[in-house]
Amino acid sequence: IEKYIIENGKAAQIGLESESKWDTNHGDCRYFDILSGRGCIGNCTFCYRMIKGMRKHSVPYVIKHMMYLADNYKINFFQFEDDLFVTDQQWVNDFCNSLKNTKKDVRFRISCRANLINDDLLIKLKSAGCVHVGVGFESGSQQMLNSMKKHVRVEHNYNAYRLLKKHGLIMGAPTIIGMPDETKETIKDTLKFIHDCNIDSAANYFATPYPNSEIYQYAIKEGLIKDEEKYLEWISNSDAAEFKINLTKLSDADLLYYRFLLNDACKKNKFQNEPKNNRDEYYKFLIRHHSIKLLYHLGLYKFVWTINNYNEIKNKLKYKI
Repeated sequence: IEKYIIENGKAAQIGLESESKWDTNHGDCRYFDILSGRGCIGNCTFCYRMIKGMRKHSVPYVIKHMMYLADNYKINFFQFEDDLFVTDQQWVNDFCNSLKNTKKDVRFRISCRANLINDDLLIKLKSAGCVHVGVGFESGSQQMLNSMKKHVRVEHNYNAYRLLKKHGLIMGAPTIIGMPDETKETIKDTLKFIHDCNIDSAANYFATPYPNSEIYQYAIKEGLIKDEEKYLEWISNSDAAEFKINLTKLSDADLLYYRFLLNDACKKNKFQNEPKNNRDEYYKFLIRHHSIKLLYHLGLYKFVWTINNYNEIKNKLKYKI
């Protein structure tokens, strides 16, 4: 077990240190995954979660587990792998109070929905040792949020990101591009969200149908997945950062180009947020950015992407997807 604790801790510590959320006073990061509950109150169309409803352990039970790991394995950083950690504000209050009462110097990371974020919640979490609250923002377009059945407003996303940044509890703002009703206009709304919030962590994923998700059934119905077994084998060793399937009416080139714009918007923000960055690297970034934009408008972007993703295309042909 020591192997997992140390290696995962090293990976986590790099990100935490880069965001000034870990210092030498805490020693080395000793990392462990834990669950406080299962299920989710949402029903997002892209989610492959197989468990319906929400079940939460009691606060004493969760604290007991954490203390066992802290005492016996010297764990000082907990990653809560719940689909959704925050559902009941009172549960969170009790958890934070109980954890502080243990006097243990531990840090933890959780997940939450944008519409549940507020000042009081974040103050309470941070005081107990929370260093990161993960929120799936998904889109800056209300049309797309509705299509995904997120049951949140664009205003919730803007407010949540502002508050998380204010309290220093954000490390990224994941979005999804390429849902069935996606258009150039809805992607531009997400681009605006990245620009308005000054998001500098590129975490923009492609809509990827996974078993049990609503968009998986959509892809089968529309004939986009012809051989389920081959498709599942194809996606089994990758994540949604890789382009797998086009669920939209946009061309592949359009979809790839607009994801490129989302990523580069984040990179540009990062350069501007860190003025000490190498200016030569920034100029190289601008040259590359505008060169690719030119190639897209000349109708050559798909050709460029094909060269850059040769191995992925070779696998696609191998599985005849």
